[in-house]
Amino acid sequence: MLTKYRGAFSRFEVVVAVATLALLAFIAVPKFASAESQSRITACVEQLQRIERAFEFFNASNGYWPPDTVVGKLPPEMRSLFKDDNPFQGLTPIGGQYDYELFEDTGAICIVIKGSEMIEPPTLEDAMALDAEIDDGDLRTGNFRKVGNDYAYAFAKK
Repeated sequence: MLTKYRGAFSRFEVVVAVATLALLAFIAVPKFASAESQSRITACVEQLQRIERAFEFFNASNGYWPPDTVVGKLPPEMRSLFKDDNPFQGLTPIGGQYDYELFEDTGAICIVIKGSEMIEPPTLEDAMALDAEIDDGDLRTGNFRKVGNDYAYAFAKK
């Protein structure tokens, strides 16, 4: 007896294949989203460390900290340390912009990540993940803290 050749999948086979693909996507998509979020946090940690080293080098070389600046502006004295890769231009990897601050009342030297009406600030989740990477994991304590609507990383004192 001859068997007929089937040239197509049955409905059941298609449903099983689609269900398998959906299950794989359900498992894989959150892992990709998590990896993307972690890479932004890592990039921000690296930028903050690079900024900190540059400011500490400037202070060690000159005996003073550069003057305070406005959001998104690197102190002019620091331009040679960053050349073509100025992290103060544009957004941080997690949102917001960097701002160099000298807090006279506490003597803290900080890099603040600020949002504005036009610029979306970092999410609380991203700020907490960043704090866990560079500090104690608590935005109320340590060197990386929530200050008002912003996030400040204090790396030195006057």
